[in-house]
Amino acid sequence: MEFIDFMAGYAILAIVLFGIGIIYKFGKTFWHRATMRREMTPKTYTIHPVKKRSVLEALYMVNVLTFTKFWAKANVPTFMAHLLYHVAIGTAILCYTLSGITLLMTGKFWTLSIQNILVYVFDWFVKFHSEGYALLNSAIFTQVMIYLFMIAVVLGILAELTTLTLSALKKRGMISPIDGPTKMVNIRTSGLPRSTKGGYQRKIIGLMVLAIVGPLFLQFVGVLDEETAFYIHGTVALTFIAIFPYTMLFHEIARWRMCTGVKRMMNRTTA
Repeated sequence: MEFIDFMAGYAILAIVLFGIGIIYKFGKTFWHRATMRREMTPKTYTIHPVKKRSVLEALYMVNVLTFTKFWAKANVPTFMAHLLYHVAIGTAILCYTLSGITLLMTGKFWTLSIQNILVYVFDWFVKFHSEGYALLNSAIFTQVMIYLFMIAVVLGILAELTTLTLSALKKRGMISPIDGPTKMVNIRTSGLPRSTKGGYQRKIIGLMVLAIVGPLFLQFVGVLDEETAFYIHGTVALTFIAIFPYTMLFHEIARWRMCTGVKRMMNRTTA
């Protein structure tokens, strides 16, 4: 019980740090946009005969082709690991979000203590059947989400073990297979070298993801007891939330910047 009280205080700190970071990041971006110098210049189209794209075509080209056209072919293991990782994280975040929405829809959010909210959000897959307000008020739906979450856990473990193994073998990143030819013509390629800040951030975050999903998997197979798995999972997940705006994780939110690329595709100002 003492540890859950610690987690309640830590949750408040994590949310405060997350909020400050998000406000700073977006505030900085909007300030730069508002104060940047703009000159009245005519719109210039690309010299290539590119047709005007629809919104769906532009979204597909910016979000899918940018990865599959080169990255997927240049380093298949890293690409697949990152793909599985994002599917796993997306599924987990979906489950947490739905559990929070359930608390809001049932009005329980305003009546429960922080400790109970933490237990419901991070441990709902164990507690749903006894709390009286299952995920979106449906035990069947909750069971489906439990299966999805288990899939996310397995995918997350496979993805992170793959990336960490590639790192240990010094397979440096998405452009590793073309390092040799580019060095022969004296072109520097950085990839994801072990010595860079970004490289170490990815490894640390990868270990954190393992610490989040690993206990759940061990709980599912009966190795860890529910309480220990919850404490490890919840504490690392709160740390994940706290550091989110201050690390490369922020790019998950910063994807809204793709709107610029989509707009340029639609206006034929880029190939």
